[in-house]
Amino acid sequence: MRPGRYLKIVAPVLCLTLTACAPRSEVRQIRQEVTSLNNQMDQLSDQSIALSRQNALNAASEQGAYLLPEANGPAKLYSQLGTLVITLDPAQNINGRMQTVMHIHTQSGRALPAFSAQVVWGQLTGTVGHPVETETRHKTVRFPAALARTQIDQSVELPGLINDENTFIRVHNIQPLAQ
Repeated sequence: MRPGRYLKIVAPVLCLTLTACAPRSEVRQIRQEVTSLNNQMDQLSDQSIALSRQNALNAASEQGAYLLPEANGPAKLYSQLGTLVITLDPAQNINGRMQTVMHIHTQSGRALPAFSAQVVWGQLTGTVGHPVETETRHKTVRFPAALARTQIDQSVELPGLINDENTFIRVHNIQPLAQ
């Protein structure tokens, strides 16, 4: 008998024997911990897939930066203001409207001036993960000057979204505003 096959047979029997000897409360606690770990692994797997999709969208994009709320990761945007790093808070339904907080900071360490940006959002297609262009929404968002700060946190309302699953947000056309 090969060692690998032997372990496949012995390991379940050993686990069954050990759990049979353990008090019920410990078995219940172990099951809860295993369930919790499985849920965390599922969440990390989903996040990893979304981050891969976000990176693929940004690699194919000639302008702007795509963010997928499920990715929970940053995107770089090369603009007139320099290289900006953008992250999102998870979208929340507030009074029947979806909102997120967009965090934008400079990599250069220079303070951000007042600026505007085009924000586009919508759904991604199933497995391929391309934006459904016919169903997108967009608006211009104005960001105030950061007054010697290198980061701006701005709440952005996203009408038309039901939740942030399979959703994309694209930020582009950064324009400094006259002071």
